[in-house]
Amino acid sequence: MIGDRRQTLGGSEVAAALGLSPWATPYEVWARKTGTAPPQPDTPAMELGRRLERIVLDWIGERIERVVIPGERVVDAARPWMSGSIDGWTLDRRLPIEVKTTRGFCWHGHWGPPDSDTVPLEYDLQVRWYLAITGAEEAILGALGLNERELRIYRIRRDPDLEAQLVADASAWWERHVVGGEPPPVDGSPAARAALLARHPRGGGALRRASAEEIDLVRRHVGLGRQIRAMESRRDAIASQLRAAIGDDRGIGFDGGRALWSRFERREIAWDALRAERPEIAEVVEQYRRPRPADRLDVRVDDAPEEVDRG
Repeated sequence: MIGDRRQTLGGSEVAAALGLSPWATPYEVWARKTGTAPPQPDTPAMELGRRLERIVLDWIGERIERVVIPGERVVDAARPWMSGSIDGWTLDRRLPIEVKTTRGFCWHGHWGPPDSDTVPLEYDLQVRWYLAITGAEEAILGALGLNERELRIYRIRRDPDLEAQLVADASAWWERHVVGGEPPPVDGSPAARAALLARHPRGGGALRRASAEEIDLVRRHVGLGRQIRAMESRRDAIASQLRAAIGDDRGIGFDGGRALWSRFERREIAWDALRAERPEIAEVVEQYRRPRPADRLDVRVDDAPEEVDRG
């Protein structure tokens, strides 16, 4: 059973739906399922991971000394709103295999030692989702660390209590937000912004009197903006100190980190000169420029308190 991905909650989405993913938010998952926001293209990291998947699967097979075959998308027969795209199986189809590619094991989440079950939470929940659907007692997660050039094998065994809680929480989210149609709280994700632009494409209404709750939102926005600017100023100062420390070197490094200073010129089109000197080329280029929805939120409070952490 394949079905429409918009009609099911996949393993890579369950942590995000429950607000436990660093990569996506509940609103983004809801927007994908309801078609409220346009789909987002794959990032370069996602494309790289997909292209490396077959290579890593073969490598995992060699490491565990088992024949590994490509996986497929599966849908739970008893709970058809649950689905999963399994990367691979052992030949006897007893061990589902999930492949991950990470910049490095020290960059994101908590990766335990090889052969343990300690992986970042969103990956742990994804694998447990697949165990719930397939009924397998154990799964393998193979993670390729690009910085370390290391493949680590993790083994995650089924935990009935944790699995039941995961499915119950996800089921409640699905019923409330997808079946029931209630949007999750609006967040700062690109999907939320795209959905708001689609719902309110033009702001031609009147300037109305704000409610007490709306005034609070405005003041919090201004206060956070001031804190961000103060923190950015501090970060810029530290960046200049690092540049001065690096000097003519390429960078500095230490166990677990590094700082590189690259010098380059960013090139951009001089539109005024192009229109003046080669108008025929400028005219052709203009034909390929397409408008896209955009917005600007102009927030100002003349008497807002200075909510800046001065440290």
